Amino acid sequence: MNILISTIVRNEAKFLPKWYEQLKRTVQENPEVNFFLSVLENDSTDDSGKILAQFDYLFFQSYLISTAKYNTPYFIGGKHPTRTELLAFFRNKTIYNCEMLNQSDRVIVIEPDIVFST
Repeated sequence: MNILISTIVRNEAKFLPKWYEQLKRTVQENPEVNFFLSVLENDSTDDSGKILAQFDYLFFQSYLISTAKYNTPYFIGGKHPTRTELLAFFRNKTIYNCEMLNQSDRVIVIEPDIVFST
């Protein structure tokens, strides 16, 4: 099985080390699965982009880490229509703008600020 993991990042620097360790553990604990990773960091004003660039992603079959400046408004939670549109736009970029989707059987969305169990 091939699984594409999608993550969008904006001002998540404090969560990224835990996110990375969880991803690494997930891949290591499931050697029968080929994992791909697609991350888009956008408009962060903290060190999110720098932290993402420092991680070693070689345990993935393939990966794409993108950073972009769109100068979009920043929202903290809620269901504002513009926030929802932006989340969908950036999420779709991590999924549909990477060639790994064509090789994937499943897509998993993993946000940087959650704790999960494999």
